[in-house]
Amino acid sequence: MSGRILTLLLLLVCALALFWNLDGGTLLNSDDVIYAAMARDAWRSGDYVMFRYLGQVVHEKPPLLFWMVSACFEMLGSCDLAARIPDAVCALALLAAVAVMAGDPARLAAPALLLATSLF
Repeated sequence: MSGRILTLLLLLVCALALFWNLDGGTLLNSDDVIYAAMARDAWRSGDYVMFRYLGQVVHEKPPLLFWMVSACFEMLGSCDLAARIPDAVCALALLAAVAVMAGDPARLAAPALLLATSLF
């Protein structure tokens, strides 16, 4: 097998690990709940510039995550799956960047599996 096919196969396995049971359970981490609530409020109000949590404007967080979650809410409705998809997509993009930098599939296996199976 060529190196490119092995890299794609490894990325596919990592994608399965990242997206497996993505809709299982509820949002438990307090930060995830806060970010999902802020994105949901922006989606409902249509204000994608000033993000609010409990009525207070929040300036400390960059808006890209909120925009991505709001776009998923637009496509799937307000649900836990829609709040988690952007995180999994960003993790897969990080794995693809690691794959490009690693070059050789043998050097990619350990970092890819570590990143795909970590809980943070």
